[in-house]
Amino acid sequence: MTLYKFIASDNALVEVDNSGFIQIKVRELKKIEPKLDMKIWGNIDDELTILYAKDDSEMGGLEILSCDNLPNGLEHYIKKKYIYWLEGDFGSKFLKQLTDYVRLNVKTEDRVELWSILFGEDKKTKQVKSHSLNKISEDSFKILRDHKCCCLVIE
Repeated sequence: MTLYKFIASDNALVEVDNSGFIQIKVRELKKIEPKLDMKIWGNIDDELTILYAKDDSEMGGLEILSCDNLPNGLEHYIKKKYIYWLEGDFGSKFLKQLTDYVRLNVKTEDRVELWSILFGEDKKTKQVKSHSLNKISEDSFKILRDHKCCCLVIE
């Protein structure tokens, strides 16, 4: 079983990547982090591009990325035209970023849906909760962290 989170809308949404990772060539990483133990690199090509995060505190932020490869069975839940992966650790930083994102990028007419769906078993009965866009807060999104099949509709 796999738990996925999505944000969906009838209108295109802005994509964001606050994951804390950057793509960087090994050669560049060696310049900015000379104290890293280079023994771990062995014979790795300096031109290889890797994902890098300076420390754990930078990771787990909000990511909203276009969902081009939809999981099987998603059509049982989401009927919206635009579907995005919703990623992050649902910690306080993430919840603040998500709240700010919705306040800045979502319009009432978008009627955005945020989903938490557990795939791998039969189709689940979903819990649906609605929130007014002007009353959205960090607490509004905790339902997505706490439930395995739910939808938060923002109107």
